[in-house]
Amino acid sequence: MRIEPDASNPKGLRSKLQKAFQLVKEGSVKVHIFYPSRRSIYTVVGRETEELIDPEKMFCSCKDFFYRAISRKESCYHLIAYSIAKEEGHIETIKFSDDEYHSFVKALLEDLLKS
Repeated sequence: MRIEPDASNPKGLRSKLQKAFQLVKEGSVKVHIFYPSRRSIYTVVGRETEELIDPEKMFCSCKDFFYRAISRKESCYHLIAYSIAKEEGHIETIKFSDDEYHSFVKALLEDLLKS
């Protein structure tokens, strides 16, 4: 993952790293695991909303990812927080039944569409 912004904006990197470390400290990086299938959904609770992330595809549902990360090939602070949390073993695991999968996804998508 590339986390450095262009050389003309070193404050941008500092700000993203500060936000990312704060999210990790607050326990905002989560994996929701559904049993018995073991399907998983990763989310990061940001300042305003809970964002859906896909760490394998380096995707985040936040606006920063859409507007900046794609065009500049930079990572948003949610994905940086995930990387830090994974490295430090600070991803909160939340267990659900497979019966709850569809209602969880529906609620998450409804929240994302509101933001």
